[in-house]
Amino acid sequence: MLVPGRSGECRDVLIDSAGVLAGILLVIIVFKIKNRKEVKG
Repeated sequence: MLVPGRSGECRDVLIDSAGVLAGILLVIIVFKIKNRKEVKG
């Protein structure tokens, strides 16, 4: 999605990267909790 007259700024890249990192961490945490419940059950 390119918007005319707009360039990718470092701040935008950092915000997007932080969002991706947060999403990955969330998925890892969910899988660890799910696996822990399966082992106990």
